[in-house]
Parts: sequence; C-alpha cells; structure tokens
Amino acid sequence: MIIPKNIGTHIFFLSFLSILNGSQKFYNDKIIIYIDNSVDDFQIFKDQITTSNKVLNNKLELEKAKFIRKWLPKARPTDHDGDVYLNRYYVVEFHSAKESIEKTIEEFLLLVPVRSGEIIPIVELSFQPNDEFWQALYGLRQVKADSAYGLYDVENGEIPGHMPSSEIVVAIPDASLMWDHPDLFDNI
Repeated sequence: MIIPKNIGTHIFFLSFLSILNGSQKFYNDKIIIYIDNSVDDFQIFKDQITTSNKVLNNKLELEKAKFIRKWLPKARPTDHDGDVYLNRYYVVEFHSAKESIEKTIEEFLLLVPVRSGEIIPIVELSFQPNDEFWQALYGLRQVKADSAYGLYDVENGEIPGHMPSSEIVVAIPDASLMWDHPDLFDNI
C-alpha cells in the first residue's frame, strides 16, 4: 500500500510480488519512505541513523529507529520513471514492532522532506525449485531469483510467458552478470 502525501503525487512503485503471490502479510517494524525531489543533497551518515535533514532526524529519534538505509543501494540518480527516482527510496527500520504501521507512515508524511510512504510486504515462497544443484548456483541467490518462485502456479499448468504459437529461447549463463557494467548497460 502506497500512501502519497497528496493526491497530486503519483508513485509508480508496486509491491508486485506480494500482490501476485496473494500475500497480505506486512512488516510492522519497517517502512519505505520517498525523500522529496526538492530536498537537495540528502545523505545518511555513517551511524546509519543520522541524516542531513534535521526534521527527519528528530522523527527517527522519536520513533526509535534502528537505522535508515537506501532501499536500492546501487540505484543511480539517472534511474527514474518521470519524476520518481529509485535512489530516493529509503527503508526505515525500528527497534520494535509498531502497533499501527499505517499510523507511523502517516506521521512520517507530515514531515516536509517525505513525499510518500509504504508498508513493506513479507514475500514468501509458494513454490520450491526442483533443481538438485540449486544451492550451487550462487548467482541466482545473489539476485534473489528464488523470490520469483511462487509468482506462477506452475504445478497446475500456469507457465510464465507461455505462447502456444511461439517459441521462447532462454539463455542461462553459468557466471554472474553485472547488468550495470559500463560495457553492458546500454546493450542489454
């Protein structure tokens, strides 16, 4: 569930794994916030609890936050869809569970630097791969490919990308791939 600060704010961030998996479980000790684009030079300091924004620091202290960190640490300022930048999403984790995580998000939305807030779904596998060598494929764990299992009901015939009149070719490299490597980024 995305809670925008105002109706004019459009966020195109979907918790699609939770929706497709039918899960209604959410963490009650962490949230995702989006730091508004008008906030210049936002930084998290080494202690992982202090930021360059005093208003946000006061709220983090009041809510007994354990840490604040980038949601996608490798996201660049150029990774965006319209005016939504992936490098401006941050996870705030608290020392203990909140009685009402939605109320906590609403309180964060009262802060000037926070544009939107979201609860974080708990994604659980509903399908286990039958590959006997799964544990040896470190690259798949590294990109959390196991999270993709459960998106489709393969056991009952639901096959992702199945097209009766077409053919799909799948290549599986046996080495990891740095998709954001300068030589590859514009060619993949």
